[in-house]
Amino acid sequence: MSRFIKGLMITLITCLLGWKGLSYYLEKKLTKQLDELIATASGFVNIHYDKLSVHFNGQVSLSRLTIKPLFEGSSLITTVDRVSVTFPNTLYLINKILRESDTSPESLSIHFENLSNPSGIDDLNALLQEYDKLNNALKEHIEPVCGDRFFLTGKDLKALGYGSSAMNLTANYQFNESHRELTSAIQFQWPEIGSLELETKISNIDGLPPAKIINTPRFEKLSLEFNDYGLTSRLTQFCATKAGLSQQDYIVKESSQPDIYYGYTLGLLFNDAMKHGYQDFLTTPGKITLSALPSIDFHPLALSNLPPEYWVENLGLSLQINGKDITPLQLQPGPLFRLLSELQETKKTKTEPRHDYSSPRDKVPPKPSFQVIEKSNISRYINNKARIQITNNQVYEGRVLDADTNQLVIEYWVSGGTATLPIKLDRIESIEIWK
Repeated sequence: MSRFIKGLMITLITCLLGWKGLSYYLEKKLTKQLDELIATASGFVNIHYDKLSVHFNGQVSLSRLTIKPLFEGSSLITTVDRVSVTFPNTLYLINKILRESDTSPESLSIHFENLSNPSGIDDLNALLQEYDKLNNALKEHIEPVCGDRFFLTGKDLKALGYGSSAMNLTANYQFNESHRELTSAIQFQWPEIGSLELETKISNIDGLPPAKIINTPRFEKLSLEFNDYGLTSRLTQFCATKAGLSQQDYIVKESSQPDIYYGYTLGLLFNDAMKHGYQDFLTTPGKITLSALPSIDFHPLALSNLPPEYWVENLGLSLQINGKDITPLQLQPGPLFRLLSELQETKKTKTEPRHDYSSPRDKVPPKPSFQVIEKSNISRYINNKARIQITNNQVYEGRVLDADTNQLVIEYWVSGGTATLPIKLDRIESIEIWK
């Protein structure tokens, strides 16, 4: 028995020393390759790190990574305490470092620990200052519930105890060759705020690069999940204080507003089921999961031609709040995005004035173009080419097939042919006819 233990100890020590020597060689070689890569980008960005390490589990890590772009006027500096890249196994990592493998790994995980931008909170403050204009614009349409505001300012965030923009970020994928399936996920974690994770599953995959793609991949599943780590409770208490209400009274008031209130503040019109779910989450913050299970004949390119109202059915969308299904689910965009677009256009007009310096003699007769018409006159333009913008900023371009006082029918172009779509006139922001 003692001989066996002695032999085992010698074997372990030999393996340990062998790995130490091999890892030292791999670290030197990979450090050289990385430094050469950093040098090629030195004209655009400064990248520094303390140490590169190769681990027995097939992982490579960098400690204290700093990234600073060299663009004129940029003060952005990003720091990461640790970056870890995990390959399928140690043998694959060795072959990759020695450049004996040009295949993509069947699985890969990248983790950024304590990724932060020291100026990030200032950038966030600058962004939130823009919301002051939005706050004022919203007051023309609805009454605020959180004191005198709809969106928080940088000062408010600091009052809530959020003075840092640090987070953890993880991205990974796994390819199952036998089932021809690719699953991937990306997760953001903010201390004392929450986590946001996006997961996807795609089937009918021919292989990973450099494999040739022959078949069309198909989306099997997509899910977006938010887990609350304390943000919601702080927000409801903050707003309750601003509104002079108890926390529970504020939650009841916030979750029982008219549908249009949520269209202006959250971008979606809420039905009763969504309001009840919203109230449950504000009362007991936990998990929100939005999932999509598209039908087998769904094509991603078709999504851009579908109004959001049809997404629930065509994408197989479902919403769960704290494990409870929210039914019926409604996905009807509100006027928030239109208001944001108008504010952006106003800002552009002020900062970039346009001047026409041409003389009358220089001007030529106008060429055919899209011209705005009144919605009530659309029946005059049957079979004409039209461009129609609806309330969620979605634009359709095609031919007017039919129209009456309530709706019009347009034939528009999609990949592989044409499709027809009826549109209610009260959902239309503008109609342009080619003439």
